[in-house]
Amino acid sequence: MKKNILLLFLLINGTFIYNKSFLKTISYDNYTYDNYTSDNLSQNGEIIYQNENNSFPSWDFMIDPDNYLDNVLQYKPFKSRLTYYFSNLLENFGNNQVGTCEYVAIGEVLTYFDTFFNDDIVPEAYDVISEANSTDEALENSPGSKFEILDDSTTKKYREELNRTKNNNLHSLLVHQNTSFGANAYDDQDIIKNFLSDNLKNSFIFLVLEANSSLSISEKNETLQNYARKLIQRGIPPIMSIAKVDGKGKMYDFHAAVAYDYDDNGELYMHTGWKISNNHLKLEQISDEGYDVMHTMSIIIPVLPHSHSNNYKIYYNNGEQFYYFCPCGTTIGHTHEFTYQKYDSVQHIQTCIHCHEVQYRNHIYLSERATCICGEKNYLDRPPIIIGPGILNKEEEVTS
Repeated sequence: MKKNILLLFLLINGTFIYNKSFLKTISYDNYTYDNYTSDNLSQNGEIIYQNENNSFPSWDFMIDPDNYLDNVLQYKPFKSRLTYYFSNLLENFGNNQVGTCEYVAIGEVLTYFDTFFNDDIVPEAYDVISEANSTDEALENSPGSKFEILDDSTTKKYREELNRTKNNNLHSLLVHQNTSFGANAYDDQDIIKNFLSDNLKNSFIFLVLEANSSLSISEKNETLQNYARKLIQRGIPPIMSIAKVDGKGKMYDFHAAVAYDYDDNGELYMHTGWKISNNHLKLEQISDEGYDVMHTMSIIIPVLPHSHSNNYKIYYNNGEQFYYFCPCGTTIGHTHEFTYQKYDSVQHIQTCIHCHEVQYRNHIYLSERATCICGEKNYLDRPPIIIGPGILNKEEEVTS
């Protein structure tokens, strides 16, 4: 990249400002998705930035992304897990209806981060986990979120469907929380912050790179791919805004896809967000006629500590028991949930509804004349077993 002609724009108090001696300032609020193009800002530079995290030193990242990712953010080379996850993301992602491809891509990125970085990102109600009889088998079907076909016969009907399914469908919630179906890279930060719990809203870095419109198609692709490879190498999947180009050089048929791999020639492979047999595709392989250009890239970087994921569930002992496998290599026990049956006047049998483990336990009474959780009554001719309030619990933690 020719760093001497690179232009930097920071969003400061709603205004794009050229980093060096460029005198012109442009109000960001004057531009919408329909008329906002790189021509509004510059005809000379290779890259235009939008950065709404003023604490994030964009210039440091753009000048030396390797140093910034490795030494400042301290990311490791996690490309293999990123590639494996998206190569096997076959079923569990949102349904791209009514032009909601940006939301599908955002959902895929969030479920990836939820599985590999921190399991608090996506609430459990929206997880679709991978269940199998071995770790290898589970890894071949990546966990994610629900795919659901909604009635989109009218805009009103689709809105109603989103509202109906928003409590357990991640894609529905992301779209429902926002006013427009046709989102783009510049909307990603707002979409994600609307979704995140309050304690996580400041746990991500957001950056948008747009290739200058004066560049040729090949120059645009090369410029954005150079940055995308740096991120992919560290296990960070950028969302690529792609388009076809007509004979007059005009872009059309816009789409969002997640980049997660590259070959020896540096060409990116992307997940299209469509339910197709192969989602390991280069730009020209996407759709029957292929796509031509990558014009914008959305970068979403989590900066929060790891918490173990329970998105891979592994059964053993002929399916009678299970544990959870976090991709960091940790196996996690589960929480027993019991049903209870009287055994005799002293004990009852408690059986886990998940792993079917059977345990014999003494009856427990909270007071005289009380009833044990299994239904056995305490009579005065037997001394009561009394425990304090808040101690009796149906669940017992199991660790492995």
